[in-house]
Amino acid sequence: GFKSRVVPVPERAARLFGGPEPGEIAKAQMAEIKVFDAALRNALALVAAGGDAEKVGKKHYARSVPARARFDRRADALFFPALWARLGAEEAAERETALVTFLRALFSAALEILDETLPTIPCPVTQRTRAVVRARRVFHGRVAKGLGGGADFRFLFKKETADVLS
Repeated sequence: GFKSRVVPVPERAARLFGGPEPGEIAKAQMAEIKVFDAALRNALALVAAGGDAEKVGKKHYARSVPARARFDRRADALFFPALWARLGAEEAAERETALVTFLRALFSAALEILDETLPTIPCPVTQRTRAVVRARRVFHGRVAKGLGGGADFRFLFKKETADVLS
């Protein structure tokens, strides 16, 4: 049936709703979320298949549903604050910072959920180590590819200079 949600909109962002830009940014954010969701789904399904990519099927993907629902809730909580930050940015550098902040938050949430969920996915003991290593590789590889077409997310794996120095 019909569902509704009240979303508080900051005044600075509300002024921008007259043009096409808010819809385009919202669509971009949904595509960005989908990258992390797919990475999580594929990694968890691979563990359920014992690390054998050839065996991954519907029943293996089904094992990822609860984790993906948790990720969806986390992404939902991040969505509007990120949208307002991107819409309210007056300069390209501000908008880029808002995008990077959003992507880092999504990456952190997806990785946290992956780490929490991996031990709960049934997998034969003799195949678990291989399956987990392959799942992490699949997760990181899918995230690194990002949206494709030159819009990759490899920068998410780079340490900040301050992190390296401390």
